Amino acid sequence: MNRTAEEFIEAIARNTEGLEAVSTGICPGCSQCLDEYGKPVPCECKGEEPDCPKCDGRGERQPTPDEFEDQWSTGEVFAEPFFSWHRCDLCGSTLGGDREPWHAVDKASGKIIHGERACVDCMIFLANGQLPGEGY
Repeated sequence: MNRTAEEFIEAIARNTEGLEAVSTGICPGCSQCLDEYGKPVPCECKGEEPDCPKCDGRGERQPTPDEFEDQWSTGEVFAEPFFSWHRCDLCGSTLGGDREPWHAVDKASGKIIHGERACVDCMIFLANGQLPGEGY
């Protein structure tokens, strides 16, 4: 079933009601992205303290939010699109295809919302304003 451009835009508006600044990809301010995508950094103990609370003696620890933002801004961390049959969180498409995480800010609370699955059509629409089938 082909949706019209209007139906596509309405679906995104409905599924993002109450949200602003909707975008796809990793968000440097998202704690879930930090946990999933942050690359370990050397611990101050250098792995010489088996009871180190930051690294448990492994010598590497989770990055701080600032370190994660640096990793994100330099392109050291990124999310590869992944194939899924799950519905797109934004437009509701049930077609299988690549998905990517997405984020938004809750207007009421100001908190970052982490979403799991945005389809390619939504990625392109949010980034460039192009509707599905407009020649990308």
